[in-house]
Amino acid sequence: MKLVNLISCDVYRDGGSYEGIWMTSENKNWAVTLLIVNRVDPKEIRRYRLYNCKRNDIGQYSIIEKDSKENKLIIATIKNWIKINEQSLNNDRLLELLTELSIGNY
Repeated sequence: MKLVNLISCDVYRDGGSYEGIWMTSENKNWAVTLLIVNRVDPKEIRRYRLYNCKRNDIGQYSIIEKDSKENKLIIATIKNWIKINEQSLNNDRLLELLTELSIGNY
């Protein structure tokens, strides 16, 4: 699978969930969601749950564990796409998503 183009990258008003959706070379959507885990105190470090799907579909998918093979593949796939598509560096939301993926608070 090869990512062709970024369709959308959003930050939700639920406290900071992220969702990135790309079109693949197979003409399919490939999505990554970092779902924020509600926190009581805004000073707490944000925690997420990682899913390899759209935000609205997370009930049908398993959580991806930090440092798992799938987790590393997701990060590598996005980083590779960014290398090829330098204009994506102007997308603050995409960089925030990648930063949170790399920090791994999930």
